[in-house]
Amino acid sequence: MLSKNKISKSIVKYQDYIAYGFLQGDMIMECKNTNVSFPSASIIKVFLMYYALKNRGDFSDYLETSNLKLTDDSLLIFFVNQKIPFEASLSLLIDVSDNSIANYIVDKVGMEKLNLFFWQEGFKKTKLERKFLDFEAQKKGLENSTCVDDIFLLLYKVFTGDSLKPAEKYIFDSIMKKQFDRSKCNLYLPESLQTGGKSGTLNNVWNDFIYFTHNNKLVIICFLTHDLPLFLSRELIPSYTYHAVKGILDDRSL
Repeated sequence: MLSKNKISKSIVKYQDYIAYGFLQGDMIMECKNTNVSFPSASIIKVFLMYYALKNRGDFSDYLETSNLKLTDDSLLIFFVNQKIPFEASLSLLIDVSDNSIANYIVDKVGMEKLNLFFWQEGFKKTKLERKFLDFEAQKKGLENSTCVDDIFLLLYKVFTGDSLKPAEKYIFDSIMKKQFDRSKCNLYLPESLQTGGKSGTLNNVWNDFIYFTHNNKLVIICFLTHDLPLFLSRELIPSYTYHAVKGILDDRSL
């Protein structure tokens, strides 16, 4: 685990490759480059889920896997010709980051319409430029993007506003709290601390964010990074999160 001093020095040294924010309630504890666009990797799938929940009428109650273009990494290859409940498909989208479901939503709604929705919702730096696992588009320089401020806004819309109905808000929260990947923000945190969040990884991108409630205040820690040395990519996010959470929790076991 990196020390606080090592974290601070690394953030200064690689400041152009790191965006992060630490919020507690309406107070910004620390932040850098929060309005700068970064490659989103799979974090943009949370915005897709937000659209799907807010526009529930656009989707059927069940998705038939036979109608989906299954990516090679999709768990749905084991459920050919099966019907997947809408809520379960969103769980696959977020919890195991299923690319087939993500591409289904993009195809169903349309990239242009999704980007317009993001803009109208206030997510000014969140944009789809390619489908997931579209490596040819990636070679052409097309990349999906977001920023820390947009992620903060999304979570505040869901948890402190009325952007989603109570039932959809419950679905959003319950799915986000089943995140399978605990290799970044959650790595050094006890499992007893129930966090929601989403990670995203590409060859040179390590992103993650978590949220939880403490003393009736929403706490959010978010990191977007690219092109960092591999060791720093793997240690910066979990180390920073550990020290930040330890500083606000009463639990001395951290």
